[in-house]
Amino acid sequence: MSYRRAWLLLDEMNTSLRRPAVTSTTGGSHGGGSELTDVGYELVAIYRQIESTAEHECAADLKKLMSLLAR
Repeated sequence: MSYRRAWLLLDEMNTSLRRPAVTSTTGGSHGGGSELTDVGYELVAIYRQIESTAEHECAADLKKLMSLLAR
């Protein structure tokens, strides 16, 4: 994924949320940067929980799917 595409997705996510998930500072003598906000950390935690639940619930199907792969 290109750097520009990633920033466009972050911007879209920030505008879709009630509060931004990522904040950024512009460059300068000390350089710029970005960091997750509290909402960003919460968003990641929720996503990881969804991912974990899905993996657990789909374990049998994932095993079947993996059996189709060449070894």
